[in-house]
Formats: sequence, C-alpha cells, structure tokens
Amino acid sequence: MSFQDVVENSGHRTVRVILDEGFQPKLLSIDVPPQVRLEEVTRFLIEQDVQWEHADPTCADLHPNEKCAERQDQRARLQAQA
Repeated sequence: MSFQDVVENSGHRTVRVILDEGFQPKLLSIDVPPQVRLEEVTRFLIEQDVQWEHADPTCADLHPNEKCAERQDQRARLQAQA
C-alpha cells in the first residue's frame, strides 16, 4: 500500500517547531485547524522567539513570488507592521 493522492484537503495547516535539546534537536508538529488564522499562530511563535517553519503548506506554497525569508526577516516584517 502506498500514498496516491489527497482526495479532499481538510483545511488544516501544519507548523513545525524546532526544540533545541543540546545535540539532539527535535521537531514538534502543530496542527492549525481551519478556524484559526495561521498568521496569528506564526506571529505568536515569532513574538516568543521560537524556532519554527511552515510544513504544510510550505513557505513557498504560501509565498510563491517571494523568497522564503529566514526567521530574522519575519521578525523585521512583524516589527514593521506594529
């Protein structure tokens, strides 16, 4: 048995948080349900200085006409919006 295709997208998004535990970094996946704004979740993670990345959709999926910025660039954009 193997994965073939997504029949219907549920609207859920996934963000990965990188937990630094010395030499053994770990990833924690956060499911963001459709009724929660992804921007609110990412803004919170940036404000808390958490290392994270877009998983599904990817950064490139969300921003196809831009280079996907590093966390420092995201923080700068957030501060500029404030």
